[in-house]
Amino acid sequence: MEYVDGPVTMMRLRVAGEAAPASSAVSPVPGGPHVFDDHEDAIGGLILWLDGDGYIDCLEYWWVTDDMPPELPSPSQVRRS
Repeated sequence: MEYVDGPVTMMRLRVAGEAAPASSAVSPVPGGPHVFDDHEDAIGGLILWLDGDGYIDCLEYWWVTDDMPPELPSPSQVRRS
């Protein structure tokens, strides 16, 4: 996976190498995880978008806080709610 461009909240990505595309997958991929703060409050989530051929195209980080996130959440902050 390679970063192409875009802010941390809408990162355009490109699949590198000979990876097979997702077959019969929908975009956005349903069931994206939520992001939690140190107080266990949900502060946003992640959405994975695929291109028309079934390859990962974009990672969207949405938020419900007043300020845009300056970086991706740590793995410990990301989980299914």
